[in-house]
Amino acid sequence: MTTVLGALATLFTALAYIAAAVLACLAIAVLIEQRNARRLAIKAAKAEQQRRWAEMVAVAKLMQEQKDETFEYAVNYGRIRRYPDDFKEAQ
Repeated sequence: MTTVLGALATLFTALAYIAAAVLACLAIAVLIEQRNARRLAIKAAKAEQQRRWAEMVAVAKLMQEQKDETFEYAVNYGRIRRYPDDFKEAQ
């Protein structure tokens, strides 16, 4: 009877160690998954920031082009108003 109880105690101890090892592996897997999720979130944030910067640069370029066109139009309009005869000859 004692050997049966001893064998059962050893069996349950081994099962407890196996369960502890499985739980430890699961905990490590969860930590790895969290780290990967954090890395993906950082990559997504960087990509979003780069997209915003690209959008801002595109808007700035467009504004510069419009500013240049507006300035050129204003200069030409001023020349036409000041010297209308020169532009009539060119046409």
